[in-house]
Amino acid sequence: MKKILLIAPMSPFYRPSILGTAPLSGLLILATILRDRGHSVRVIDETITNLDYTKIEDVDIVLITAMSATVKRAYKIADIFHNKGIATILGGIHVSFQPDEALQHCSQVVLGEAENVIIDIVEGRQNERIVNGGRIADLSTVPIPDYTLVEGLSKHPEIIGISTSRGCPFACTFCSLYPYFGRDLRLVPINKVIAFLSQFKTIKKLSFHDANFGMHEATAVSLLQQMKEHGISPRYSLVLQSIDVANNDTILKLMTEVSDFHLLIGFESIRQETLDFYHKKQTPEQIKKTIHKVHDYNIKIMGNFVFGADTDDNTIFQKIVDFCQYAEIDFPGFDCLTPFVGTQLRTNLETQHRIFTNDWDFYDMQHTVFYPKRMTPLELQVGLISAYENFFSTKRSLTQLKRLQFFRSFENFYSRNYFKKQQKLSEQYLDYLQQLPISQK
Repeated sequence: MKKILLIAPMSPFYRPSILGTAPLSGLLILATILRDRGHSVRVIDETITNLDYTKIEDVDIVLITAMSATVKRAYKIADIFHNKGIATILGGIHVSFQPDEALQHCSQVVLGEAENVIIDIVEGRQNERIVNGGRIADLSTVPIPDYTLVEGLSKHPEIIGISTSRGCPFACTFCSLYPYFGRDLRLVPINKVIAFLSQFKTIKKLSFHDANFGMHEATAVSLLQQMKEHGISPRYSLVLQSIDVANNDTILKLMTEVSDFHLLIGFESIRQETLDFYHKKQTPEQIKKTIHKVHDYNIKIMGNFVFGADTDDNTIFQKIVDFCQYAEIDFPGFDCLTPFVGTQLRTNLETQHRIFTNDWDFYDMQHTVFYPKRMTPLELQVGLISAYENFFSTKRSLTQLKRLQFFRSFENFYSRNYFKKQQKLSEQYLDYLQQLPISQK
């Protein structure tokens, strides 16, 4: 039996979601596999609890997962254990595309999905420094994650997260999910999803971690029907959704019968040339129709928009804000275009020598890390901040009050204060951007 510590590190610019954050399903699945094998496991999610790792001695193996925004923290933790001679293994999206960088801090790196190789690695039968985990063909072989393994997590968690699929058929130029998980859609059996959800007496908030919930429409319908039949009715549910699936009346109707669903839809832009630049297979007209359709079912929309495409200039911020207000987007998300490792976007920008920093801490979609084509990095950063300020304005709260929309007014006021606090984390970065040359040489 091995004593294994699994860690999900936290970004230095961690922005806790207004809606809450669920433990990482992938890391918990690995912990569950190893526990079922007979090993002693501990899971630390730093968004929930934290430890002084320098004082931990009673551990044989440390497994750490990382995305770009958390990878520097992951390396710092890995160094602590690796320097003690403890077997330290790194995995996750970032290190899968940057294995040589990661190997400077650990014993082994796992590329891709680790479920098929984790037992052999832990038990010493797979000792290559770079192990290719590949992709799990049959997700029925993967156990449901055991939330009781997460240290510091309440017996009645505020938010539950579940993945019902892996893979995404789309190929958005800025997305690292399809290069990592592949474009073929692989489904978790519905009975496993229901078994996972049924273990919780009540679910306050449920977050589906799929790249695109409901892409396999028949499965989405069946899952929602079974949730309804089993009395699984979260007070609130969040799904990532494409605009195509969002137009399915059967799915939308079932959502209203099961929970208070919010759809997070990647609209990305309202300009066709920008949508084409991102390789998004949608039009501004389709976006408008989708918003109307979803609102017809009284389902809320959390629309995401990405600033910084080669087609964007510094007028885009107010245009998107105006559109969000006109279309009554319930809760918009504004992001900086970010060249994540493994993406076509990064390849293009590297070839053009337009990336000015590889400080991974700032790869959180809220910091400008490259030279846009039609504005300066500072203009992109300031524009992002202004979009939040202008949408969640005091004037908007007052207008909602006059319309007797008390809860919406409170939401707007709360969101405005929330984003103001988050912006303070970026004040030094604005100073840094002011010192940059106006254009890349």
